Amino acid sequence: MVNSGKKVVIAVTGGISAYKVPEVIRIVKRAGIQVRVVATESALQFVGEATWSAISGNQVISSIWDETENVKHVELAKNADLIVVVPATADTISDLANAKANSAVSALVLTTAAPVFLFPAMHSQMWEHAGTQENIKTLRKRGLVVFNPDKGELTSGDEGIGRLPDPVAIASSITNFLSNKSQYRILISAGGTKEAIDPVRHLTNISSGKQGEALAKAAAYAGFEVTLVSTLDFPGPWKLVKVSSAKEMHQVMLDKVQESDIVIMAAAVADWTIEQPAKEKLKKGAKSLTLELIPTVDILKDLANKFSEHKVFIGFAAETIPDSEELVRVAREKLLQKNIDLICANDVSQGAVFGSEKTHLLLVTREDHRDLKQTSKFEAAQEILATAKEIYQRKYPEN
Repeated sequence: MVNSGKKVVIAVTGGISAYKVPEVIRIVKRAGIQVRVVATESALQFVGEATWSAISGNQVISSIWDETENVKHVELAKNADLIVVVPATADTISDLANAKANSAVSALVLTTAAPVFLFPAMHSQMWEHAGTQENIKTLRKRGLVVFNPDKGELTSGDEGIGRLPDPVAIASSITNFLSNKSQYRILISAGGTKEAIDPVRHLTNISSGKQGEALAKAAAYAGFEVTLVSTLDFPGPWKLVKVSSAKEMHQVMLDKVQESDIVIMAAAVADWTIEQPAKEKLKKGAKSLTLELIPTVDILKDLANKFSEHKVFIGFAAETIPDSEELVRVAREKLLQKNIDLICANDVSQGAVFGSEKTHLLLVTREDHRDLKQTSKFEAAQEILATAKEIYQRKYPEN
């Protein structure tokens, strides 16, 4: 059972699938989580206020004018551990993307610092509309977790994408996130390593660690049990282990890999290190300086070859190869050489994507590849995690 002190706000908007949400609330409450409901006025046309109040055990907020003396929606926004918008209509998604506080739900989300999950539900043509997709990209870039709707029969009688996921699946996302319990344990590395020259100097690279941080954030929001091994200080709802050099990262990854189901090596690990760093600061004045470099251990290859059973291994290939076909070929060679399951390749010519909030990745497996096009690193992280889960379930169906 989840710690009974956890608080979730279920924010209901005006879609026909609102009738499924009471079951979500029942399951979440059985896990010991405190539930408050905020509903738009149109949501109450589908399920009445008395029902929401009875199921949640609390008064419903349906207007920004409710309990104005306490500014109740602001209080809920401050105290929530998680806010879940379900169903999230195209109209509400648009309001949030454009920072419009047109309802109690949009005002709540715009006020909170808590994680936010959105479960969209609408007709497939509305979901696939360019405007809706742009709004979803905007929200994902800001760090909101937008789940894709299911495919199936729609209210109109049409078939397509747009159905609200099953209440059990929605409730599981909530309880997994708030309990920090997950079907998957994930180990992620991030940041550029530092190889000492002397006590005050080092060799490093220009990696910002942002893709690794985005992976950790997306995994934690999805309910994964996350361990982040990083050269940078990225606090969050995960276990953080700080390291500096390639040698330190290798040792920590060796220590943690057996506790993991999925391993993602997003760190930019130095290929070379100083054989004998100076024990004292090297003095200025010499006309030249020769450094003896030796290769570092290929951490991902070492892990994949030693601990392959019931694990999925994912790497990154940052190459200066503008041609996508050649980039796929080189990436797949690396994948086979390292004996891993997926490699995320990108062209970093002229320092592209380093330090940026955006990226352009090719997801390359042994059989095929997929171009994510340019997207936010958070959205790319969500795609990588979804692919990792698919690979794991395919390789180990008995789990």
